[in-house]
Amino acid sequence: MAEIYSPSYWLDERFDLSTSNTHKETCLLCTSPRVGSHYLSSIMSASQDLGKPFEYFHKGHLAEWMKQTGTNSIDECISYIVRHRTTRGGLFSLKAHWSQYKWIKKTNSTIIDSLKINHYIYLTRKDILGQAISNTIAQQTGSFISLSGKSTKKPAYSAEQIKERIKFAIRISKQWESFFTTQKIQPLRIDYQDLQEDPSRMMHAIYNFIGITKTQAETDTLISDYRKQNDHKPQKQADQTNNEWRQRFLSEEEFVIPE
Repeated sequence: MAEIYSPSYWLDERFDLSTSNTHKETCLLCTSPRVGSHYLSSIMSASQDLGKPFEYFHKGHLAEWMKQTGTNSIDECISYIVRHRTTRGGLFSLKAHWSQYKWIKKTNSTIIDSLKINHYIYLTRKDILGQAISNTIAQQTGSFISLSGKSTKKPAYSAEQIKERIKFAIRISKQWESFFTTQKIQPLRIDYQDLQEDPSRMMHAIYNFIGITKTQAETDTLISDYRKQNDHKPQKQADQTNNEWRQRFLSEEEFVIPE
């Protein structure tokens, strides 16, 4: 198996589905840093109905994937991935940050058209301060997902970096919201806290949104089985550092979160 979190890991054949499945529709997870997208995509990946929603628009990874798949262009590479990651029901899923989606739309717009994206799931985090602190720590340590292992780098508190990450989170949110409004899209909205507290209810909402019939009991079983597995299951990375930074920021800074 490829090294965890390397580009080739996400194209490992153990995530592949039958190439005889016919692609009919696509679900896009619209995300931003530190909103639980790795967690949600790993749960969806554990099901048999929701595809393998990884970051297939990752610019750096695509260069490696083209070599790995023997394809000659980004279009060909994405087509290869779609062929290998479409469910029996015809659903292909992926997740993308705004910058990734914008890049593909600008440089390879035919890919967006060919994917037939008709389901948009928008991951948010009402606790913007918590998101900003988490992003600051991840930026400093280089550890963006627990699957890549715990970093040996010790993060250093920086109120200015946290403020910048707050502004960044708000800017990305406005870009996604503008896109939804312009394109007249009504996404399914899932908040980080709701996903952490009740993943089964969120998964049931996703099934209903996409149009796949599942009982709540079936989604409960999915989550129960998922929690028992050890493979490809990211863990929550927040620790005491996050709490200490929050308390320090709130006690020392007179900072109003911008609208």
